[in-house]
Order: sequence, then C-alpha cells, then structure tokens
Amino acid sequence: MDTEQFFKFLAGITEISPGFIQEIETGLTQEFYKSRQIIQAQNQPEPRFWFLEKGFARGYFYDEQGNEHTTRFWHEHEIIFSFTGSWNLPAMEYIEILGDTQLHSISYQQLHQFIIKYPEANTIIKSIIKKAIQQKYKRHSLCSLPAGKRYQQLRKESPEIFKKATLRVIASYLNMTRESLSRIISKEH
Repeated sequence: MDTEQFFKFLAGITEISPGFIQEIETGLTQEFYKSRQIIQAQNQPEPRFWFLEKGFARGYFYDEQGNEHTTRFWHEHEIIFSFTGSWNLPAMEYIEILGDTQLHSISYQQLHQFIIKYPEANTIIKSIIKKAIQQKYKRHSLCSLPAGKRYQQLRKESPEIFKKATLRVIASYLNMTRESLSRIISKEH
C-alpha cells in the first residue's frame, strides 16, 4: 500500500513520531471505488474517515422537497472527515465518489485512541477541523453572492471542479438550478 502522500500530508501539519506512524500504518485500510459509488449514506453510522489519495468526491443531502444540495467537494490529498462520525452519530449527508478513486481509511474509534496516546494526533485533528470550518464558511460566503458572481468565483477559485463534476452537481453546490447555471455559462461564451 502506497502511503507516501498520506504521511506527507500529516507531516505538513506537524512533526509525527515513529510510534504514531507505525500505529497508523497498522490501522490504515486501502479502498478503491468507481465513479458514482456512495461510500457514506445519510442517516447511517459513519465508522471511519478517509484520506483521498487519488480521485474526487462530494458531500450532499436531500431537502424535504427532494432537492439535492452539494455541500462540499474533496480533491486529491485531502481528508474526508465528519464531525458527526467522530461523535459516533449518524451521517448528515451522502458522500459520493466522482471518478475512479483510491482512499486510505482509519476508524474514528482508532482516531480517539491516537488522540489519547499521541499529542500530534490532537494537532492534526484540530487542523483538519479548522480546514473543514473554513470550507463551510467559504461556501456560505459564496452562496451569499448573486448567481452570476457565484459561478465566476467558483470558476476562478476551483476550475478543476468544472472538469470533474457534472453541471447538475455544480449547480446544486452553487445553490441554483442546472438550467440557471447553463444560462450563465452560455452568456459567457
């Protein structure tokens, strides 16, 4: 199992001890998925979190009217982490793979043991949580803009999303219909 990028990610946050590395390697599971696979379902237990080695994923939920809302995208070398999973609560959203993907996973139960045993685990988790909060704030700020500006800002800040996700998924992330997004894009050309 190739874990070089995962440990490079962790080392980019803080210095990690050899004992911590060894225990992570023991607990790490490698997973492979095809495009459109759901790896986490809403209202189901979330037993683990992932490091996205290769591929692309998104988080989404359905509102009471059955409308889909994409809340987040994950790119290569990012952690797919859930507050509810770490608190042993059911998932609040689905996680879908968007393209062939390779992941490394660790159970939240193991994570809690790491936090007790290794101070660097606490630093890493705080960094991951901070980034998740920043992503949430960024999306809220984006959705407060007029529709055309939402599209322009996402296109500018994350052009790779337009290569990896469908217009329907991007529109749901931008809090608009696919037809509205298509009209905005057509005006640009």
